[in-house]
Amino acid sequence: MIEDEVLELSDPQYEFLVSDKKHTGFVAGFGSGKSFIGTLKTLLRIIDFKIPKVAYYLPTYEDIKDIAFDGFPTVANMLGYEYELKETKKEFKLIENGKVIGKVMFRNMSKPASIVGYQVGYTLIDETDILPMDTMDKAFKKILGRNRLVVPVHSDLIEEYKDSPLTYYHEKSKKLCWVNNIDVAGTPEGFKWFYDRFKEKFNPETDLLIQASTYSNLHNLPDDFIETLRQEYPTNLFNAY
Repeated sequence: MIEDEVLELSDPQYEFLVSDKKHTGFVAGFGSGKSFIGTLKTLLRIIDFKIPKVAYYLPTYEDIKDIAFDGFPTVANMLGYEYELKETKKEFKLIENGKVIGKVMFRNMSKPASIVGYQVGYTLIDETDILPMDTMDKAFKKILGRNRLVVPVHSDLIEEYKDSPLTYYHEKSKKLCWVNNIDVAGTPEGFKWFYDRFKEKFNPETDLLIQASTYSNLHNLPDDFIETLRQEYPTNLFNAY
């Protein structure tokens, strides 16, 4: 698990990181560190939970290049892990002591019909409201179908997690396994998919919504960042972020 002295997280980021709900939504303004905490949580699912295959979704391939291809190597380095990034395959392999311990599959959501042919044990969806709402809804349903890899809890973690909401008893294998969580991050873009899923369809039994403003991540931002946003954005949009 990440140590306090390695990275300084905001309170909303930490709450997102440790949430034990099946679906945790992180809605946050510009500069609030939502892609960073999404990347960190995705890698820690490999490191801490020993889930061998996970997925990270973004709206388009350009977003994958701009956000994931840069962010995942950065966070892996911060955590002290080696990695192999295969851009053509859209894969990121995390390496420890020369051995691959897990793989992140990068996929875009612009063509939901293409989300086929693989299974993962954990999913993070970033930038949910860039796509039209109907496209995002179709993509989410396809993602649900991919997030079905059965991953037994490693023997050295069973005692710690045997009563956790993050695990369940898999009848067929007769083993304690990880729940297939899907976490979501986005910016406050009005009444779009994120609002529909985490407000209109919110289920307190399975869902958690975390709201973070740009102010929550001030220690990682330039001194004039907030004032620049204030000057350039309409008041209602600035207040949303």
